[in-house]
Amino acid sequence: MTVYFVQEGSPGNRIKIGFTDVDLAVRMRNLRTANAFPLTLLAAIPGTAKDEAEMHVRFNELRRHLEWFEPHPRLLGFIEALRMMWPVRSTPLAREDMNRVVWIDGVPF
Repeated sequence: MTVYFVQEGSPGNRIKIGFTDVDLAVRMRNLRTANAFPLTLLAAIPGTAKDEAEMHVRFNELRRHLEWFEPHPRLLGFIEALRMMWPVRSTPLAREDMNRVVWIDGVPF
């Protein structure tokens, strides 16, 4: 189970805080199909739907639409702190690391 942060288009565009209980790559393909803009995965951490809901509440004042949020410095700082806790990787992780970060910053989907 993964909580993820995806940015739409280029830096400065809105960020989705989402949850998936399926393979993250599958979820990203589905998001890409449903979105007219390129998507960049900023961070992915172990988490539950409850964790995702708590983050939605935490950043509610930045909400633009449903699960999409303004890329405010507070949210970007939070994402960066998560990335410090779970090292950034340039490729999908080995199966034994799947309970940590799943993909990396800058991977276009």
